[in-house]
Amino acid sequence: MAGAVLVGLVAFFGYQMWQMNRFASGLEETMTELAEASAERDAEAEANAAQIAQDLKETTVTTNFPDAPDAVTDVAAVIVEGATPTPEQIAALGDDLDRSFSMPFPSDAPLFGHTLLRQAVLSRNFGAAEALVAAGADPRFNSDEMAFLAVTYHTEGWRVWFPDYRPGMEFLNLWLASGGSPKATNTHYSSTGDILLATPRDNLEAVLALLAAGADPWAQYKPHDAAPDDDFVFASYFEGLANANLVSSEIAFRIAQEGHFTGGPDKVVDEIVASYERVADQYIDASGPSDQATAWGLQMVLKPVFEQLGRTPGEAVSAVLAQELPEGAGGFFLAPGEVRSPDDEDQRVNNDNQVGKETWHGR
Repeated sequence: MAGAVLVGLVAFFGYQMWQMNRFASGLEETMTELAEASAERDAEAEANAAQIAQDLKETTVTTNFPDAPDAVTDVAAVIVEGATPTPEQIAALGDDLDRSFSMPFPSDAPLFGHTLLRQAVLSRNFGAAEALVAAGADPRFNSDEMAFLAVTYHTEGWRVWFPDYRPGMEFLNLWLASGGSPKATNTHYSSTGDILLATPRDNLEAVLALLAAGADPWAQYKPHDAAPDDDFVFASYFEGLANANLVSSEIAFRIAQEGHFTGGPDKVVDEIVASYERVADQYIDASGPSDQATAWGLQMVLKPVFEQLGRTPGEAVSAVLAQELPEGAGGFFLAPGEVRSPDDEDQRVNNDNQVGKETWHGR
């Protein structure tokens, strides 16, 4: 009897194991089929994306270079692919090297044209741009459009306090080296003034490069359509920095480290001094983390700026400079020598009251 029961149990559990193995085998086949189907969908999606990208590139060439000779469209296709045209391809362009084949802004800027160099800048293809300029293409096309585009180019990713503008700096440096004026204006891209005023405030690298090249941070511009008797002028670059924003203080501080707050006209200097006095008046006896961080930033910038301006601090500025703030009240985001945020989670923009860790003590 016991033997029969044992045989039955063995048979039962054997059957159960067979069923489990069968189920596992079926599940494995199903998972394999799903994985293969997913891979097929991914491959199809990748192929579709590649085709869309290729179609877009072809459309870019046909739209921007209608009726252009083959030598031009061949180079344009190389540019939008991200490659550099060969010397032979560039030589084949002849007089078409700098020729415009379409109008990017027919209503707003009817004199602007689309050249191969402009396509290289828009495609952020520096190798192609450099090769075209070396062959004689004009880097000052469309009223120095190259520079006004370049100062806006940065890498993508997390929003940080000082983005990486190196993709545009290549073009800006090429433009400057090719005779671009650091005082260039372009009303299509900047209604308030020149290339310095058109540069994003957080592009410290470009700001310092333009100032080193001779940009005028004191310049005040009239609106381009102003009447002759209209006295209104836009604020100068330095006036725009004279505020309570901690990043503005950091930028002004870095500019002061390079000694650029000297030699300004009295009228503009007076306006900068008055702005800082108004701002400082709001942060006398600062209390609370946010106000103390702002006061810290003002302390860092006011002393070198007023020294370079050649002015004696007034009552409010003197009061802010005399404040004793708690240790760690404020900090800049960039360390000495840095012009862009390092790859650090602390550099990601979280809120307006965020402060950096760099105190520059002893610098």
